[in-house]
Amino acid sequence: MRRISLPPRDDGAIEGRVTIQRSIDDVFRFYRGFRNLPRFLGDVTAIEPLGRATHRWTIQGPLGVRVKWKVKMT
Repeated sequence: MRRISLPPRDDGAIEGRVTIQRSIDDVFRFYRGFRNLPRFLGDVTAIEPLGRATHRWTIQGPLGVRVKWKVKMT
């Protein structure tokens, strides 16, 4: 794996690094599993499968507002 470092944007910049010790295929498979999204996307609270390509997403918005909608993957 090739690693690059970028200079900080300014003196107050904060840098961080995360190392995921999994293969690219494992990471992509986890990421593509929509039910996993609430584990790493803070505002996504739930994803429920409704069919083979359809899911209901629940998002926590500002001021405690919850929004739900259906998503169909094509």
